[in-house]
Amino acid sequence: MRRRNIAKEDRSKLITEALQKMKGKIPEIAGSHVSSRVLQELQPHLLTLSCNAYAVHLVKKMLDTASRKQLAGVISSLCGHVALLLRHMVGSVDVISKLGLQKSSVMRHMSSVIQPILEKGIVDHSMIHRVLVEYLSIADQSSAADIIQQLSGPLLVRMIHTQDGSKIGMFCVKHGSAKERKKIIKGMKGHISKIMHDQCGCMAFVSDLVTRLLSRELQATLKELALDKSGRRLLLQLLHPNCSRYLNSNGLAFLNLSVPSLSAKKLSPVKAIIPKRTFTQLRVRRRRRELLVKSGLAENLVDVCIKDAAELLTSNFGREVIFEVAMGGSDGILHPTLDEKLNKLHEAINLKNPKHRRKSMHVLENFHSGNLCQLWAQGHSSKVVCAFWESSDSEVRKMAKEELVDDS
Repeated sequence: MRRRNIAKEDRSKLITEALQKMKGKIPEIAGSHVSSRVLQELQPHLLTLSCNAYAVHLVKKMLDTASRKQLAGVISSLCGHVALLLRHMVGSVDVISKLGLQKSSVMRHMSSVIQPILEKGIVDHSMIHRVLVEYLSIADQSSAADIIQQLSGPLLVRMIHTQDGSKIGMFCVKHGSAKERKKIIKGMKGHISKIMHDQCGCMAFVSDLVTRLLSRELQATLKELALDKSGRRLLLQLLHPNCSRYLNSNGLAFLNLSVPSLSAKKLSPVKAIIPKRTFTQLRVRRRRRELLVKSGLAENLVDVCIKDAAELLTSNFGREVIFEVAMGGSDGILHPTLDEKLNKLHEAINLKNPKHRRKSMHVLENFHSGNLCQLWAQGHSSKVVCAFWESSDSEVRKMAKEELVDDS
């Protein structure tokens, strides 16, 4: 029935004959790894089949292809058994019902379901991630802290590839203790580069996860990160935090998410004296300086920008990184420590440098680097261009005019 070199009529005939022979033996055959994919009429046995390592593939196929009416019938067969399925290694791939109960009863029920799941390490499914996010949104302080503690470790590596899983990773980092953060870092060692290239996984790093230990692991892949759509986000967040040019409204909202019951912590005497916004800005700047400058990450990044200036300038994503580096980061975070190397970078970006031509194309003729130079000209750098144009030295004015007229 699965062969491609068989006529449609013959295939239909074979399927009809097979189904006639299966009649009355469907539950037994469904458990076979050979026959599980060809069965159709299984609704009365769905709960049992959902817990079978082979038959569960058929149940998943039915959920994917069923009409709205058929899907309602499938779900009705599973209602009342969701907790059992979620605690089962195989059955946990199915659906979860939404119950209109009081918060206290929902909390008790969810806790009784979630704890066995975490104990067995069944955290690979996106449905589990969604359940955990919803649970943390209503959990009291003690219950939420317990979940954070259980997830802070290697389990997070298997979760942060989904949108909800990434949120959980951020919650663990944001609300976890120093000990729990160390467990997270230890569990992710060796996986950092892969996670940073993942669209969802990278957001957990962008939020607050990077430490000196992890920054050392990133040192060898700085160029790849700068050129990558997802990977560049970490570098840009360190160089220019919460910039709407690099993070859309959803991304910015993501960074502000937190677990309600764990967010209202008592302020320390120092925090109580300093306005919250000012204190946050000071803390962010201090942490950025530690991660960028003191760790050596920024110096290595400048070196990469100098060495591969042409490639970064003409890259859709790399141009953003080299721009922020060349500008010294927001608030001049790279100054004055890296001024000498930044001057070398500015020389490397010099449009007259023949090394910055790709084949016969000038960087201003490239779509990405052309837009970047336009950004420089429209920003604070326009003052420098204007100064050349209005210079008292006639030779300088002449050279500036030639360059500007040619480039326009």
